[in-house]
Amino acid sequence: MAQTGERYTTAARKLGADVPADPPVAERDWSVIARVRITKPYRAGSVSPWDERRFEAGEELEMNQHGRAGRPVERDAWWTSFDIDGAFIIPADYVEMLEIIDESAPTFAAAALPASQVTELFGPGAAGWAQVGILTVPGVYDFEIRARDGELLGRGGSGPGYARPHPAEPVTYRAVIREDGSYHPPAVKFPAGFVPPDPARATASERARWGGTGTGTAGGVITRTRPPAPADDYDPDPDGVDPDLERDRRAAEDN
Repeated sequence: MAQTGERYTTAARKLGADVPADPPVAERDWSVIARVRITKPYRAGSVSPWDERRFEAGEELEMNQHGRAGRPVERDAWWTSFDIDGAFIIPADYVEMLEIIDESAPTFAAAALPASQVTELFGPGAAGWAQVGILTVPGVYDFEIRARDGELLGRGGSGPGYARPHPAEPVTYRAVIREDGSYHPPAVKFPAGFVPPDPARATASERARWGGTGTGTAGGVITRTRPPAPADDYDPDPDGVDPDLERDRRAAEDN
């Protein structure tokens, strides 16, 4: 007889199973898509549109597990889609994973590209990033350059096909001045083709320059410099101004 369980959510637990009290918390949105096999009959229901389906032992299909940044990494159930209302959800005890089709890890370190691929993507200037603990993580629109602890230092390249930036276009590196929760935080654009050998030090210097205090911190590096001398009515970092765009504007005025 097929088992029928309560509807699962990303915060659910296996039915009748002991699980760690404190599962790890995801640093980033994550997912795994896999080909799986049903090991025991199970009847599941969807919410909207409402439907019911019986899964038979031996049945093979594509399913996924996924979660959001800042939430526990739950691997106690498999979903037939990413639609929280339309998916059929099956406890992991009823599923055998056969093959991973695609995976995006829940931690920055696990999602980071290998050093050899980073050099291929960003050029020889990035060859020493791994030695100083710099992580290159595929993002939604580009690559995120992060410190060992996950702090966002910069962005570069282009997406969403993360295998390589467009070969005809030199990589443009942007030092992130501050994180604001968006895909395009305020950043300072470096000349196309230039990649800083130490992103933490480069970003700390730009934060010192554009932060208005003369002190910048990034990836554990502290840099102190004199902020740019303001014009009579120029605020070096007013609220809502992107330093990248402001630099371009001032350069255009000078020309």
